[in-house]
Amino acid sequence: MNATALVTGANGFVGSVLCRFLVGQGFNVRALIRRSSNRSLLDGLSLDWAYGDVTDAVSVKTAAEGCDYVFHLAGVILPSKEEEFRRVNVGGTQNVIQAAGPSVKRVVLVSSLAAAGPSVNGSFVDETMAPRPISVYGQSKLEAEALALESKVPVTVIRPPVVFGPGDQATLPIFLWASKGWAFRLAGQPMLASVVYVEDLARAIVAAIQHDRSVGQTYFVSYPESIEMGRLMEKIAHLAGHNRVRTVAIPRLLLRCAAFAGEWGGRALGRRPMFTRDKAREFLAGSWVCSSAKLVQEIGFVDYTPLETACRRTLSWYQEKGWL
Repeated sequence: MNATALVTGANGFVGSVLCRFLVGQGFNVRALIRRSSNRSLLDGLSLDWAYGDVTDAVSVKTAAEGCDYVFHLAGVILPSKEEEFRRVNVGGTQNVIQAAGPSVKRVVLVSSLAAAGPSVNGSFVDETMAPRPISVYGQSKLEAEALALESKVPVTVIRPPVVFGPGDQATLPIFLWASKGWAFRLAGQPMLASVVYVEDLARAIVAAIQHDRSVGQTYFVSYPESIEMGRLMEKIAHLAGHNRVRTVAIPRLLLRCAAFAGEWGGRALGRRPMFTRDKAREFLAGSWVCSSAKLVQEIGFVDYTPLETACRRTLSWYQEKGWL
C-alpha cells in the first residue's frame, strides 16, 4: 500500500510493533518521537522521523502534513503528577485531531479497557455498556475518546486490555518471576483478565482502517477467553521448564502499601513512580474482561496467535535479550 502513516508514540512497545507491521504492509511510516527518545525497539526500520511531542500542537501538525492515516498511541500511564494524565492523554489527542488535515483518511486512537472500567460480577464488558472508569488514567482515556469521536474527523477507537509481547517492560515482571518458577495472584476472589498479544493488536489496528463501517466506532481487541493472572504465570513457568510452580497469594493491603511506597519513592528520587495508587485502584477492582465480538462481526478479525505460542515467543525474546 503506497500510503503515508503517522504513528505517535512510535518508539514505545505497541508503537514500535505497529511501525514494523505497517512497513511490512508497504506503508511509508512517519514516526513522531522526541529527540531524546530511546529508538532501540525501532532498530533496522526505514522510517521518516518527525521530532516533537503530542503536547506541542505545532510539531504534531507539522508531522501530520500529507499523511493518509494517523495512528495515535502516545500517552502517559504512570505520570509524576495526576494532572499529566489530562495534559498528555486528553490534550495530546486534541492536538492530533486538530492536526488531521484533508489528506487524512482515518485517525485511529488506541485507548484502553481502563476507559470502560472493570467487569461487573466477572461478566464480559462490551461496547454497548456505559463506561465506568475507576481511575484517573481511565477517565483521561475516556475523555480523549469522546473528544475524538465528537470531532468531524473520521476516527476509530481501539481499546486493548493487557498487552504483552517481546519488548514490553510493563508485563516483564510477570515473565521474570514466572521464569523462576513463581506465580502470584491477589488474595480473595480470583482476578480474571483479558489479554492480547502485541502483534495481534497491531494487525487488528490496521484491519480497522480497511473498513468504512469502522468510522466512528469503538472496538475491544482481545483473546476470546479470559484468564486468571496466576494461571497465566503458571503457564509461563511451565514453558520455562518448571514442573512445580510456587503460587503466592498477595494480600490486598500489601498492594496498597506498595502504591504509597512507589509514589513516595518517585517523589524522593524525582522520577516517575513505578507503581501508584491510581494503578493499584485498577488492580484491586476485580476482573477486567472484555468481548471482542464486535470486532469479529464488523471487521472479521479472528487472526489471534495461540496464547501458548505468544507466551513462548515473548519468553524466548526476553531470554535472548538478557532481560530475565
